[in-house]
Amino acid sequence: MTALVVHVQGIGFWSDRMPDWAHASAVFRGTMLPLDTPTPRPAPPSLSPAERRRAPDTVVMALHVAAQATQAAGVHAGTLASVFASAHGDLGTTDYLCETLAHDPTGVSPTRFIHSVHNAASGAWGIANGCTQPSVAVAAHANSFAMGLFEASMQCVASQAPVLLVAYDVQTVGPIAQLAVSDGCMALALVLAPHASAATTHRCILDSAPWHGQARALPVTGLTNNARADALPCLDALACAEACAPLVLALPLHPNAAWTLTVTRAR
Repeated sequence: MTALVVHVQGIGFWSDRMPDWAHASAVFRGTMLPLDTPTPRPAPPSLSPAERRRAPDTVVMALHVAAQATQAAGVHAGTLASVFASAHGDLGTTDYLCETLAHDPTGVSPTRFIHSVHNAASGAWGIANGCTQPSVAVAAHANSFAMGLFEASMQCVASQAPVLLVAYDVQTVGPIAQLAVSDGCMALALVLAPHASAATTHRCILDSAPWHGQARALPVTGLTNNARADALPCLDALACAEACAPLVLALPLHPNAAWTLTVTRAR
């Protein structure tokens, strides 16, 4: 594979213990700790109060961090193609549907059913922002962030246009939690561009070359058991990389393959 070079123009982040990228990046640099109490549920500006109440946590989180990233990049949300990556989608909604279908099949909520599809967050983002650009929903279990980053980078380089990447997962509940383990809530978003600009914060190179480094020890974030924990090394690199000292890490695809990601701070 030819190496893919993209530039990060905006970053968004939210978890139930770190409410934004400023807090999360400080945790990764070791200058702050995660909050002791849960942060309030996000309130993405593109959704009305009524829509926020109806939307599940996956949709609210995804739209919240996407808005953070596009605002940081200084781009209009409606102009971006997007990639939404999640291992499970909203398993709370899936558990509700299974439970209801087993005991009261006619009682299924149409609104809850709409949010059960894997591209619910992608669709909500497009509708809320009037975005008619292409959008892809990616699921690759424990490697969903890596696959999402690859898909978004490929699109960015091929189209020579910015692409929005959003990755998220929530805690699993009910009997399905025995098969699909995920604790806590986390969402992140990156606006990737093919060329550097005044808004660029990092340069990233994604390559298939073998990685012979040693994994960095990550700080305690309370997110290592979240289904999106594969994004933590990348977030650590974004927080800690310096202009003169790139950080190199591996993004596993499966037990026998990985991509190498090199992250350099632009400023």
